[in-house]
Amino acid sequence: MSDEISVKRLEPVTDELALRRGRVVAEALLPGVTMDKQADPSLGTFHGAELWRVEKNGQPLFDVWIGALPRGVVFEPGTEQAVGQLFDGQAGDFEGICRAAVEAEGLLGRWARRAFALAEAAEASIVEQPPPDEMLDALPAAGTFVHVKWKKRWWPAQVQSVAEDSCRVHYDGWEANWDEYVPLDRMCRAPQRVDGVAVGDAVSVDYRGAWYAATVLAVQPDGRLRIHYDGWDASWDEDVVPSRVKLGAPDAPDAGALPGTPLSGDLEAGASVYIEYDGAWYGGTVLARNGQLYRIHYDDWDSSWDEDVPTARLRGR
Repeated sequence: MSDEISVKRLEPVTDELALRRGRVVAEALLPGVTMDKQADPSLGTFHGAELWRVEKNGQPLFDVWIGALPRGVVFEPGTEQAVGQLFDGQAGDFEGICRAAVEAEGLLGRWARRAFALAEAAEASIVEQPPPDEMLDALPAAGTFVHVKWKKRWWPAQVQSVAEDSCRVHYDGWEANWDEYVPLDRMCRAPQRVDGVAVGDAVSVDYRGAWYAATVLAVQPDGRLRIHYDGWDASWDEDVVPSRVKLGAPDAPDAGALPGTPLSGDLEAGASVYIEYDGAWYGGTVLARNGQLYRIHYDDWDSSWDEDVPTARLRGR
Protein backbone atom coordinates (compact mmCIF):
# COMPACT_ATOMS: atom_id res chain seq x y z
CA MET A 1 0.00 0.00 0.00
CA SER A 2 1.44 3.42 -0.97
CA ASP A 3 2.02 6.19 1.55
CA GLU A 4 -0.76 8.76 1.86
CA ILE A 5 0.35 12.39 2.06
CA SER A 6 -2.21 14.94 3.27
CA VAL A 7 -2.15 18.62 4.20
CA LYS A 8 -4.42 20.65 6.45
CA ARG A 9 -4.45 24.28 7.44
CA LEU A 10 -3.90 25.06 11.12
CA GLU A 11 -5.63 27.83 13.02
CA PRO A 12 -3.50 30.98 13.49
CA VAL A 13 -1.70 30.98 16.83
CA THR A 14 -0.22 33.87 18.80
CA ASP A 15 1.71 32.10 21.57
CA GLU A 16 5.47 32.29 22.18
CA LEU A 17 6.12 29.34 19.85
CA ALA A 18 4.48 31.27 17.01
CA LEU A 19 6.69 34.28 17.74
CA ARG A 20 9.82 32.12 17.74
CA ARG A 21 8.78 30.45 14.50
CA GLY A 22 8.06 33.86 13.04
CA ARG A 23 11.62 35.01 13.70
CA VAL A 24 12.98 31.83 12.07
CA VAL A 25 10.78 32.46 9.02
CA ALA A 26 11.84 36.09 8.70
CA GLU A 27 15.55 35.31 8.99
CA ALA A 28 15.26 32.43 6.49
CA LEU A 29 13.35 34.51 3.94
CA LEU A 30 15.30 37.72 4.42
CA PRO A 31 19.04 36.88 4.83
CA GLY A 32 20.80 39.42 6.99
CA VAL A 33 17.62 40.50 8.80
CA THR A 34 17.46 39.76 12.52
CA MET A 35 14.01 40.03 14.04
CA ASP A 36 13.46 41.54 17.48
CA LYS A 37 12.37 39.03 20.14
CA GLN A 38 9.04 40.80 20.41
CA ALA A 39 8.39 40.75 16.64
CA ASP A 40 4.69 40.80 15.85
CA PRO A 41 3.74 38.02 13.34
CA SER A 42 1.00 40.28 11.95
CA LEU A 43 3.63 42.66 10.59
CA GLY A 44 5.69 42.63 7.40
CA THR A 45 6.73 39.14 6.35
CA PHE A 46 3.94 37.56 8.40
CA HIS A 47 1.02 39.53 6.99
CA GLY A 48 -1.25 36.97 5.32
CA ALA A 49 1.02 34.04 6.25
CA GLU A 50 -0.52 30.58 6.52
CA LEU A 51 0.46 27.64 8.72
CA TRP A 52 -0.11 24.12 7.34
CA ARG A 53 0.57 20.63 8.68
CA VAL A 54 1.74 17.85 6.36
CA GLU A 55 0.87 14.32 7.46
CA LYS A 56 2.00 10.93 6.19
CA ASN A 57 -0.35 8.02 6.83
CA GLY A 58 -2.10 10.15 9.45
CA GLN A 59 1.08 10.98 11.39
CA PRO A 60 2.49 14.56 11.54
CA LEU A 61 5.47 14.85 9.18
CA PHE A 62 6.23 18.57 9.46
CA ASP A 63 4.66 22.03 9.58
CA VAL A 64 4.98 24.57 6.78
CA TRP A 65 4.71 28.33 7.25
CA ILE A 66 3.91 29.82 3.86
CA GLY A 67 4.77 33.52 3.82
CA ALA A 68 3.95 36.34 1.43
CA LEU A 69 7.34 35.73 -0.21
CA PRO A 70 7.78 32.67 -2.50
CA ARG A 71 9.10 30.38 0.22
CA GLY A 72 7.63 27.96 2.70
CA VAL A 73 9.75 27.38 5.79
CA VAL A 74 9.49 23.81 7.08
CA PHE A 75 9.50 22.95 10.80
CA GLU A 76 9.53 19.76 12.83
CA PRO A 77 5.88 19.32 13.94
CA GLY A 78 5.01 21.55 16.89
CA THR A 79 8.54 22.96 17.27
CA GLU A 80 10.64 25.94 16.18
CA GLN A 81 13.26 23.65 14.58
CA ALA A 82 13.45 24.64 10.90
CA VAL A 83 14.44 21.77 8.59
CA GLY A 84 14.26 23.33 5.13
CA GLN A 85 12.44 25.53 2.65
CA LEU A 86 9.65 23.75 0.82
CA PHE A 87 9.72 25.87 -2.33
CA ASP A 88 13.21 24.53 -3.05
CA GLY A 89 12.07 20.95 -2.58
CA GLN A 90 14.16 20.55 0.55
CA ALA A 91 11.70 18.59 2.67
CA GLY A 92 10.98 14.91 2.28
CA ASP A 93 8.53 13.73 -0.38
CA PHE A 94 8.52 16.93 -2.44
CA GLU A 95 6.41 15.55 -5.31
CA GLY A 96 3.91 13.89 -2.99
CA ILE A 97 3.53 17.06 -0.95
CA CYS A 98 3.03 19.13 -4.09
CA ARG A 99 0.38 16.78 -5.44
CA ALA A 100 -1.48 16.81 -2.13
CA ALA A 101 -1.29 20.61 -1.93
CA VAL A 102 -2.29 21.55 -5.49
CA GLU A 103 -6.00 21.72 -4.66
CA ALA A 104 -5.49 23.46 -1.30
CA GLU A 105 -6.90 26.96 -0.86
CA GLY A 106 -4.72 30.02 -0.37
CA LEU A 107 -0.96 30.31 -0.54
CA LEU A 108 -0.14 26.61 -0.18
CA GLY A 109 -2.16 25.61 -3.24
CA ARG A 110 -0.79 28.57 -5.19
CA TRP A 111 2.76 27.60 -4.17
CA ALA A 112 2.24 23.97 -5.22
CA ARG A 113 0.75 24.88 -8.61
CA ARG A 114 3.59 27.28 -9.34
CA ALA A 115 6.20 24.78 -8.14
CA PHE A 116 4.86 22.19 -10.59
CA ALA A 117 4.76 24.71 -13.45
CA LEU A 118 8.34 25.83 -12.81
CA ALA A 119 9.57 22.26 -12.41
CA GLU A 120 7.90 21.15 -15.65
CA ALA A 121 9.26 24.15 -17.59
CA ALA A 122 12.75 23.67 -16.20
CA GLU A 123 12.78 19.92 -16.86
CA ALA A 124 11.50 20.38 -20.43
CA SER A 125 14.42 22.74 -21.13
CA ILE A 126 17.09 20.33 -19.84
CA VAL A 127 19.26 18.61 -22.43
CA GLU A 128 20.64 15.20 -21.45
CA GLN A 129 24.22 15.71 -20.29
CA PRO A 130 27.00 13.22 -21.01
CA PRO A 131 29.16 12.14 -18.04
CA PRO A 132 31.78 14.86 -17.32
CA ASP A 133 34.40 12.16 -16.58
CA GLU A 134 34.90 8.39 -16.73
CA MET A 135 32.27 6.15 -15.19
CA LEU A 136 33.35 4.32 -12.04
CA ASP A 137 34.02 0.57 -12.14
CA ALA A 138 33.63 0.06 -8.37
CA LEU A 139 31.90 1.82 -5.48
CA PRO A 140 34.12 4.68 -4.23
CA ALA A 141 35.26 5.04 -0.62
CA ALA A 142 33.65 7.42 1.87
CA GLY A 143 35.00 10.95 1.41
CA THR A 144 35.55 10.58 -2.35
CA PHE A 145 34.34 13.42 -4.58
CA VAL A 146 32.15 12.24 -7.46
CA HIS A 147 29.60 13.45 -9.98
CA VAL A 148 26.08 12.03 -9.58
CA LYS A 149 23.41 11.94 -12.28
CA TRP A 150 20.03 13.33 -11.21
CA LYS A 151 17.28 14.20 -13.73
CA LYS A 152 19.53 14.30 -16.84
CA ARG A 153 22.25 16.39 -15.13
CA TRP A 154 25.50 15.54 -13.35
CA TRP A 155 25.98 17.20 -9.95
CA PRO A 156 29.13 17.49 -7.77
CA ALA A 157 28.82 15.37 -4.63
CA GLN A 158 30.80 13.65 -1.89
CA VAL A 159 30.37 10.05 -0.77
CA GLN A 160 29.22 9.87 2.86
CA SER A 161 29.07 6.10 3.33
CA VAL A 162 29.13 2.87 1.30
CA ALA A 163 26.47 0.14 1.38
CA GLU A 164 26.38 -3.23 -0.36
CA ASP A 165 25.33 -1.95 -3.79
CA SER A 166 25.13 1.84 -3.44
CA CYS A 167 26.68 4.93 -1.84
CA ARG A 168 25.04 7.59 0.28
CA VAL A 169 26.05 10.93 -1.24
CA HIS A 170 25.78 14.58 -0.25
CA TYR A 171 25.23 17.02 -3.13
CA ASP A 172 27.73 19.84 -2.72
CA GLY A 173 26.08 23.21 -2.13
CA TRP A 174 22.72 21.66 -1.22
CA GLU A 175 21.17 20.93 2.15
CA ALA A 176 21.33 17.47 3.74
CA ASN A 177 17.64 16.90 2.85
CA TRP A 178 18.91 16.04 -0.65
CA ASP A 179 21.29 13.29 0.54
CA GLU A 180 20.42 9.91 -0.99
CA TYR A 181 21.68 6.43 -1.83
CA VAL A 182 22.72 6.07 -5.49
CA PRO A 183 23.90 3.02 -7.48
CA LEU A 184 27.20 2.76 -9.30
CA ASP A 185 25.71 3.53 -12.73
CA ARG A 186 24.71 7.05 -11.56
CA MET A 187 28.25 8.05 -10.52
CA CYS A 188 31.35 9.09 -12.43
CA ARG A 189 34.80 10.32 -11.46
CA ALA A 190 35.46 13.89 -10.27
CA PRO A 191 38.63 15.88 -9.44
CA GLN A 192 39.90 15.42 -5.88
CA ARG A 193 41.91 18.66 -5.79
CA VAL A 194 42.36 21.95 -7.68
CA ASP A 195 45.97 22.02 -8.87
CA GLY A 196 47.95 25.22 -8.40
CA VAL A 197 45.40 27.07 -6.28
CA ALA A 198 46.43 29.15 -3.25
CA VAL A 199 44.82 31.37 -0.65
CA GLY A 200 43.90 34.73 -2.18
CA ASP A 201 43.54 33.41 -5.75
CA ALA A 202 40.65 34.60 -7.92
CA VAL A 203 38.43 31.71 -8.99
CA SER A 204 35.07 30.99 -10.58
CA VAL A 205 32.59 28.92 -8.57
CA ASP A 206 29.62 27.01 -9.95
CA TYR A 207 26.55 27.75 -7.82
CA ARG A 208 23.55 25.70 -8.98
CA GLY A 209 24.32 26.06 -12.66
CA ALA A 210 25.76 29.60 -12.84
CA TRP A 211 29.41 30.69 -12.44
CA TYR A 212 30.29 33.44 -9.93
CA ALA A 213 33.55 35.27 -9.25
CA ALA A 214 35.07 34.36 -5.88
CA THR A 215 38.27 34.45 -3.81
CA VAL A 216 39.95 31.50 -2.08
CA LEU A 217 40.02 31.89 1.72
CA ALA A 218 41.52 28.50 2.63
CA VAL A 219 42.48 25.11 1.19
CA GLN A 220 40.98 22.34 3.32
CA PRO A 221 42.85 19.06 4.03
CA ASP A 222 40.32 16.99 2.04
CA GLY A 223 40.74 19.15 -1.08
CA ARG A 224 37.72 21.43 -0.70
CA LEU A 225 38.21 25.19 -0.96
CA ARG A 226 36.78 27.78 1.43
CA ILE A 227 35.64 30.61 -0.84
CA HIS A 228 34.11 34.08 -0.61
CA TYR A 229 31.78 35.24 -3.39
CA ASP A 230 32.95 38.64 -4.65
CA GLY A 231 30.34 41.33 -3.94
CA TRP A 232 28.42 39.20 -1.42
CA ASP A 233 28.62 39.29 2.37
CA ALA A 234 30.39 36.61 4.42
CA SER A 235 27.15 34.71 5.14
CA TRP A 236 27.50 33.24 1.62
CA ASP A 237 31.05 31.90 2.22
CA GLU A 238 31.20 28.11 1.82
CA ASP A 239 33.45 25.08 1.33
CA VAL A 240 33.19 23.80 -2.26
CA VAL A 241 34.43 20.60 -3.90
CA PRO A 242 37.14 20.88 -6.61
CA SER A 243 34.76 20.20 -9.52
CA ARG A 244 32.84 23.41 -8.71
CA VAL A 245 35.96 25.58 -9.06
CA LYS A 246 37.90 26.99 -12.02
CA LEU A 247 40.94 29.26 -11.81
CA GLY A 248 40.34 32.81 -13.00
CA ALA A 249 37.25 34.91 -13.64
CA PRO A 250 34.01 33.40 -15.02
CA ASP A 251 33.86 32.97 -18.78
CA ALA A 252 31.49 35.22 -20.66
CA PRO A 253 28.38 33.15 -21.51
CA ASP A 254 27.52 32.32 -25.10
CA ALA A 255 25.21 35.22 -25.97
CA GLY A 256 23.47 33.11 -28.63
CA ALA A 257 22.32 30.63 -25.98
CA LEU A 258 20.70 33.27 -23.76
CA PRO A 259 17.50 35.29 -24.23
CA GLY A 260 17.48 39.06 -24.61
CA THR A 261 20.55 41.22 -24.23
CA PRO A 262 23.29 41.71 -21.61
CA LEU A 263 22.60 44.38 -19.00
CA SER A 264 24.27 47.74 -19.47
CA GLY A 265 24.29 49.92 -16.38
CA ASP A 266 21.77 50.05 -13.57
CA LEU A 267 18.16 49.04 -14.16
CA GLU A 268 15.30 51.44 -13.52
CA ALA A 269 12.00 50.49 -11.94
CA GLY A 270 9.69 49.25 -14.69
CA ALA A 271 12.48 47.79 -16.85
CA SER A 272 11.45 44.65 -18.73
CA VAL A 273 13.82 41.72 -18.13
CA TYR A 274 14.34 38.00 -18.42
CA ILE A 275 14.96 36.24 -15.09
CA GLU A 276 16.89 32.98 -14.75
CA TYR A 277 15.39 30.39 -12.41
CA ASP A 278 16.91 26.91 -12.08
CA GLY A 279 18.31 26.93 -15.61
CA ALA A 280 15.22 28.35 -17.37
CA TRP A 281 14.39 31.98 -18.25
CA TYR A 282 11.13 33.80 -17.48
CA GLY A 283 9.82 37.24 -18.40
CA GLY A 284 9.40 39.85 -15.70
CA THR A 285 9.67 43.46 -14.58
CA VAL A 286 12.04 45.28 -12.23
CA LEU A 287 10.21 46.78 -9.26
CA ALA A 288 13.08 48.43 -7.36
CA ARG A 289 16.77 48.28 -6.47
CA ASN A 290 17.48 46.55 -3.16
CA GLY A 291 21.15 46.99 -2.30
CA GLN A 292 23.14 44.71 -4.63
CA LEU A 293 19.94 42.99 -5.78
CA TYR A 294 16.88 43.88 -7.84
CA ARG A 295 13.32 43.29 -6.69
CA ILE A 296 11.49 41.66 -9.62
CA HIS A 297 7.97 40.58 -10.55
CA TYR A 298 7.37 37.51 -12.77
CA ASP A 299 4.92 38.03 -15.64
CA ASP A 300 1.62 36.21 -15.14
CA TRP A 301 2.32 35.48 -11.45
CA ASP A 302 0.84 37.46 -8.58
CA SER A 303 2.99 39.62 -6.30
CA SER A 304 3.38 36.91 -3.65
CA TRP A 305 6.11 35.47 -5.91
CA ASP A 306 8.16 38.67 -6.25
CA GLU A 307 11.78 38.17 -5.16
CA ASP A 308 15.22 39.81 -4.98
CA VAL A 309 17.75 38.54 -7.55
CA PRO A 310 21.37 39.39 -8.48
CA THR A 311 22.27 40.82 -11.90
CA ALA A 312 23.81 37.44 -12.86
CA ARG A 313 20.22 36.13 -13.13
CA LEU A 314 18.93 39.00 -15.29
CA ARG A 315 18.97 39.86 -19.02
CA GLY A 316 17.39 42.82 -20.80
CA ARG A 317 14.42 42.38 -23.13
